[in-house]
Amino acid sequence: MEPTPTAVQPQPTKQPISNYYPEIVIERNIKPNRLYAFPLFGFLFKIIILIPVFVELMFLGLALFVIVMLLNPFVVLVTGKYWKTAYDLALGVMRLGSKVSFYFYGITDKYPGFDITTTPYTYNLAYPESSNRLFAIPILGFIIRIVLLIPFSIVAQVISYASGIATFFTFAPVLFKGYYPETTHEINIDAVRLSQASNAYVYGISDKYPNFNISWNHKTMKIVLIVLGIIIFLANLATNFIPKPPANYPTITPPPAIESPQV
Repeated sequence: MEPTPTAVQPQPTKQPISNYYPEIVIERNIKPNRLYAFPLFGFLFKIIILIPVFVELMFLGLALFVIVMLLNPFVVLVTGKYWKTAYDLALGVMRLGSKVSFYFYGITDKYPGFDITTTPYTYNLAYPESSNRLFAIPILGFIIRIVLLIPFSIVAQVISYASGIATFFTFAPVLFKGYYPETTHEINIDAVRLSQASNAYVYGISDKYPNFNISWNHKTMKIVLIVLGIIIFLANLATNFIPKPPANYPTITPPPAIESPQV
């Protein structure tokens, strides 16, 4: 009697803590919900059922602004240490944000819920042993971080566009085959990690500049997606920053004709 074959479980995409932050390890969705893959309907359905989570994130964002962005810099200036309360709040908001992103991308079909203390996958972002007081100077420190992040933000935005393209075209294999492509899985994780790394740097959780690296499995397909992402980024740049000619040019009305006197 032949032994019953066991299903092969997908291997999670691993990201070394020393080179990447945050560390994210999540398995590929091997049984994606085909209902979510219906074009437009799946997108709208997720948006609607996520509204309560968006409301929670809005209030958490207000608390984060006060505690992390306004109060924590003064704690760092005085003590040289990152305020633990600010760290826990920022980490919780980032955890919940990652759950929403992965749910929206289809990497998981589990509703993100409202918990900010845990994730159903590996999500690690170490508490900083010390913090740079220069970055904690109000306004100046924030401006320095934002300016330094410009190159990284451009790369992150391109990867985000590439991720969106991959997710859009994934509806076909999910809907007709019940298969979530590994390429989409990996580039979505990369997009989320880059975005979260940018947030961690702005929040001051890490003074280490974020790492640009992404996973390069399925290299050819990812290059195609990234090129498309670059095209979209440049198109948006041209649309938003290149001045447009005025819609209506001023016209000069000729003076009325002077009629000759009748003889």
